Amino acid sequence: MKKTIIAAWFVLALLSQGLAQDKGSGVKSPLPRHAWAFRSQEMGGLVSGEQGNYGQGYTINGVYKGPWFMGIGAGVDFYRYRTVPLFLSLEREWMQPGHDGWFTRLDVGVNVPWQSAPPTLYYPSGTVIGSHLLTAPYWDAEFGYKVFVNAHRNQAILISAGYSFKEVQNKETTVNYCPIAALCNTDPSFNTRRYTFYNRRLSLQVGYQF
Repeated sequence: MKKTIIAAWFVLALLSQGLAQDKGSGVKSPLPRHAWAFRSQEMGGLVSGEQGNYGQGYTINGVYKGPWFMGIGAGVDFYRYRTVPLFLSLEREWMQPGHDGWFTRLDVGVNVPWQSAPPTLYYPSGTVIGSHLLTAPYWDAEFGYKVFVNAHRNQAILISAGYSFKEVQNKETTVNYCPIAALCNTDPSFNTRRYTFYNRRLSLQVGYQF
């Protein structure tokens, strides 16, 4: 799972770099509003909830036209369990193109565990409890402000605050010690429980758009 996540992040980074260089190699005037153009946003920040304060970071790459931006995002979220949000992003700007102003963004997707299985617990009685984290829903709603540093190339600093939801599902299997196997219930479904944690957080993010 780790290798797949790292490979996907690496491909997104190469894609954003290549398209950004292509976009900046021509005339330094903004593209016409009727044309679709590439955009990348690199974000980092803090999420705060009942479990405490944790960091997060992600990249969003996609296309924009006029005030609308649509992209695909991936990142790392350290709240409660380290996970990888994979999501679709939709953004709306509320100012004239190339001018400082407000924006709103909605991210909707899934929350993939960084490690599918937390450490197995062994007890002196012989009981063994194994856990398996599952992919679960994720979403984030942000309201923020853009400060352009180079309007011709659509480069801006982003500051936003919002509310995010991160669900974590933990499937736990218990195996009790039994000296006589024929007398024990070995049905996995009987010894398996699923715990769902609904993590609601406030977020503060800072990033760069190009």
